[in-house]
Amino acid sequence: MDRLLWASTPLSCVGKRSKEDDGQYYDYSLGIGPLGEWLCRAVLQPPAPRVCGTPGGPPVTAPRVRLSDGRHLAYEESGVPLDRARFKIVFSHGFTGSRLDSLRASPELAEELGVYMVGFDRAGYGESDPNPGRSPRSAALDMEELADALGLGEKFYVVGFSLGCHAVWGALKYIPHRLAGAAMLAPVVNYWWPGFPADLSAAAYGKQQYGDQWALRVSHHAPGILHWWMEQAWLPTSTVVDNTTHLPNKRDAEIRRALAADGTLQRKREMATQQGIHESYYRDMTVMFGKWEFDPMGLPEPPCPVHLWQGDEDGLVPVALQRHVAGKLGWVNYHELHGTGHFLSAVPGLGDTVLRTLFGNGSTPVGLLVLMVAALVVGWFVNAVRPPPPTPCGTPGGPPVTAPRVRTRDGRYLAYAESGVSRDKARFKVVYSHGFSGSRMDSPRASQELLEELSVYMVAFDRAGYGESDPDPRRSLHSAALDIADLADALGLGPKFHLVCSSLGCHAGWAAVKYIPHRLDGMAMMAPVINYRWSGLPRGLARQLYRKQPVGDQWSLRVAYYAPWLLHWWINQTWLPTSTVIDGSGSFPNELDEKNRVMALSSGMFHKKARLATQQGVQESFYRDMAVMFGRWPEFEPTDLEEPPFPVHLFQGDEDGVVPVQLQRHICRRLGWVNYHELPGVGHFLSAVPGLGDRIVSTLLTAPASSA
Repeated sequence: MDRLLWASTPLSCVGKRSKEDDGQYYDYSLGIGPLGEWLCRAVLQPPAPRVCGTPGGPPVTAPRVRLSDGRHLAYEESGVPLDRARFKIVFSHGFTGSRLDSLRASPELAEELGVYMVGFDRAGYGESDPNPGRSPRSAALDMEELADALGLGEKFYVVGFSLGCHAVWGALKYIPHRLAGAAMLAPVVNYWWPGFPADLSAAAYGKQQYGDQWALRVSHHAPGILHWWMEQAWLPTSTVVDNTTHLPNKRDAEIRRALAADGTLQRKREMATQQGIHESYYRDMTVMFGKWEFDPMGLPEPPCPVHLWQGDEDGLVPVALQRHVAGKLGWVNYHELHGTGHFLSAVPGLGDTVLRTLFGNGSTPVGLLVLMVAALVVGWFVNAVRPPPPTPCGTPGGPPVTAPRVRTRDGRYLAYAESGVSRDKARFKVVYSHGFSGSRMDSPRASQELLEELSVYMVAFDRAGYGESDPDPRRSLHSAALDIADLADALGLGPKFHLVCSSLGCHAGWAAVKYIPHRLDGMAMMAPVINYRWSGLPRGLARQLYRKQPVGDQWSLRVAYYAPWLLHWWINQTWLPTSTVIDGSGSFPNELDEKNRVMALSSGMFHKKARLATQQGVQESFYRDMAVMFGRWPEFEPTDLEEPPFPVHLFQGDEDGVVPVQLQRHICRRLGWVNYHELPGVGHFLSAVPGLGDRIVSTLLTAPASSA
């Protein structure tokens, strides 16, 4: 078969004619006259494109710009309006994509950073005119002309996905002076780039499916017959075009299955190829896998930062070749994503991460002292270290009060929500303290049947500054305990009640043991968050586990401890490493936790909860929470507490990705009076574990205290 692939130069259907003695002309096309000419035209001439806006072609529905060669590019804008934008991005979609594709960054982050993004149909796709002369150079110049036509300014950012990254490589080669930065997500590689070692490239190529090997071989050696080849049912052709490629990554496979089931894949294909599959898919293949005018691995360092993201379970782009590309180009900031496949735009939170990284300087701070001095200097000049004032509920310009509230001893209000049986019929009264980013709507999720059977009244409340509870600028461990006592007294829960706390909200539980032990009948803590700097923890173990956290989380906790007054400014700087917990971009080792995180992000529930929690100001909720939990505990530490006159239960998953189980075990060994329940195969979100809420409530209200 290799002998068929001789067409490394453009082929023509025009036969050569020579004049013989009798004055007749003979057609030597393929050496067999009219039959050869017919065969040549059948193989080498794909159908003419159905250009948008021409008679018989698809209609023009999108805004378009006219290029210098007369072609049109269709585009789609997103993010903030252009006149308000600080950062302008041109996005180059992948194979089968369109102008509607994007990074999928959150609208909140785009608004916060001032990001304008324009996606465009690459030539021949969607509603952009075909370009028979397409190349990496023309793709780069198309982006430059689009930017100029829209008035993006002297410099702009370029982001490419998958096969669309050939345009980004082209931009780095031909228009580097126009770029403020570049990002590539899972960029497709050409196995024939000279910079690849022959054995490495051959090994990766040999692992591709048989049809894909032939499709790439034809694209490279005989692009003139690609359309004919791909349309022959008896020849091996591309599984990528057919969407049948084996995808080793579980998320990739599930995404493709879902998109195929609801018809999205077919709709995307119809939109991308409406002017002709040759001018979109097949020309893409000949450009990407054909002969390049330059080798990306030979490019000089550009005058802008370049970032490349690659999943280590990518079934379409061999990670071994991507590592080699990044290794050869020392100026590429390479980000390899563990357990991730090819569809990076579907990875929760990654779009936000790309934006924050792209607009930063790509470097990592080298020392606390240097960064603190730099932060202080910048803070004084821009007056950004002072957090904005809160907007309390019920005040002019503040959110409305929709929940019942009680007044505390210092005049503040706490909003609450009741569940279970009515207060006057209850045998047990339980106060619930929610976790980070939670609200009064949270609970252990015990079943209504159990609450009625045990006769349980439960009240959850927005902790100070959250939801509709008034902010408390003097928030502390002591005030957290007194808020619980004030709530119980205002609702008439009696001299004693039970307390359940979750995650970061458990600092109120430890404080209750310290300051109001006489008011409690029992307490349960669900995955209580730990302060790595508690003196009762083994220093070596705490330091080791602290360093396993993402670098942004390490720095956030470090600032919360050493400089809490700087926390609001720090977390809002895109060029500084900040908390993955706040933006939801961290991954979880527990399968149920990860599933719940992905679901919450994709459904919008994560951002909805965050907006409710922070509606009076993120400083008075999230950031003050961090300062209290991870700051200095000057009055006591949990490991110093004396045994209280009531049972204490602590539930901890052994696959918790937020709270290290090793430190939790140590605390419970130090405090022999804590009834420790370690849950195998369970992560951090205990309230989401089926049936666990019933177990926690039953244990708290019916089980006797343990002497061990």
